[in-house]
Amino acid sequence: MRELYLICLIAFLTPIFLFAQEAAFSDFETSRFARAIGLGNAYTGVAEGIETVYYNSAGLARLNSYQAIYSNGNGFGFFDDVHTYDAAVVAPLPGKAGTVAFSHHYTGMSFSSDYFHSKDDQSIYMLHLAKAFGNSLSAGVSFNYYHSRHESTPVTVSDPPDGIITGNGFGINFSALYELPFHIFAGLNDRLRFGLQDQNLINTKVKYSIQDVKDFLPLMLRGGLSYRIVPLINKERNRQIVSLLFAFEAVLLGADNSFNYWQPNYGIELTLLEYLQLRFGRESEFEIDPVYSYSPQFPVNRFGFGVRLPVSELLHFGRQLALQFDYNYSDWNQIDESGVRFLDGETGINRSAFSIKLITDL
Repeated sequence: MRELYLICLIAFLTPIFLFAQEAAFSDFETSRFARAIGLGNAYTGVAEGIETVYYNSAGLARLNSYQAIYSNGNGFGFFDDVHTYDAAVVAPLPGKAGTVAFSHHYTGMSFSSDYFHSKDDQSIYMLHLAKAFGNSLSAGVSFNYYHSRHESTPVTVSDPPDGIITGNGFGINFSALYELPFHIFAGLNDRLRFGLQDQNLINTKVKYSIQDVKDFLPLMLRGGLSYRIVPLINKERNRQIVSLLFAFEAVLLGADNSFNYWQPNYGIELTLLEYLQLRFGRESEFEIDPVYSYSPQFPVNRFGFGVRLPVSELLHFGRQLALQFDYNYSDWNQIDESGVRFLDGETGINRSAFSIKLITDL
């Protein structure tokens, strides 16, 4: 019961007030990494692999291998000219000291008009520490550095000189993961997980290079669960023939110690022979405080697949070495008739994302 008390404590550390504000770096409130996007942004309760650096750093404590990942694209589908990527590395520490990871998350956008050209770059640099406490509970903490750069260039010579505005801020995440076996439907390999992450609990501000201009960092409280069913196993090789993963997540989004949106997200993943995954996810969003007249990027369906290449088995290496490729496609056109509106008359923007992951015990 003490483990459950810890999870509940983290949940209640975030106060919820009546009024809400739009946060800086709000583009990072949507899904990152191809696998997590494919599961509809419902990844806090899954917390598997290096992708969990963004969703629940406590899951890093359950990794027993070194991993590195590069992911291009995310769930944000608002403007045409958006460039995003995520990169991370993770390493288990000797003994039972825990796990350490570093990740970089980037979103860049550009805009042109008859009068000026502008470019916005936003990055989050995150240092993650995680540790397991027994077989069921793990906890994590992430230290976040936010950096933004806005550059505006006039079209005509008579316009004012170019303007560059930078912003910097610091935040912190607290995460928890509770895992227990669950044997109702299939067998001993079933698993039930509960995850929680509070991003920017302190909710500090971004300070810009313009004098006395500040803005709040995004505040996210994520709570999710996942249930993996393993109905078929090759006992001789100790390999899962078929497994099903169900994930659900509720996300509260806001700033300045208040929330103005919430997301009920879910995803399903079918894995065959541990090498092929098929995914479907649904990412939705609803207003808590009626501040905005539209929410143009939600809801949306996600479709994805993953392929795992066991390099060590194919080349007869003595150590574990595997490559994982994940791809996701977001079908925005399916929501046009539901009343979701886009800026500037856009009728829908289709987005894709892919990830390449290296797993090794070297």
